[in-house]
Amino acid sequence: MDADPDMGVATLYPAQSENIFIAKYNNTLTNVTDLFSSVNSDLLIYPNPASDFVNAAIQNPSTVVLSLQITDAIGKVLFNDDNSNANKKINISTFNPGIYTLTVKTDSSIISKLFIKQ
Repeated sequence: MDADPDMGVATLYPAQSENIFIAKYNNTLTNVTDLFSSVNSDLLIYPNPASDFVNAAIQNPSTVVLSLQITDAIGKVLFNDDNSNANKKINISTFNPGIYTLTVKTDSSIISKLFIKQ
């Protein structure tokens, strides 16, 4: 896990249930899900699953999108746009059915979400 330099070094501790970890930043315990939920909720991908087009939308109007990229399950870049805006309709009709990662690089973060091509 990458740590925010302003927050210090992160140490992960297993919580009581599976697949949940607690991060300790400078002696402050924080739920890892809470750290990233606000960032990930800024990116909306629809429809999901999709067949011909997928829409990527950044919900925060003050966020500046620097680039948008789609990769397949093995990491091959299938789509790259360095001049993107906050809302983009992408033609995926030539993609094979499967699971893809849409990554948006903004002025303040990198957000990745999965979508399904039917």
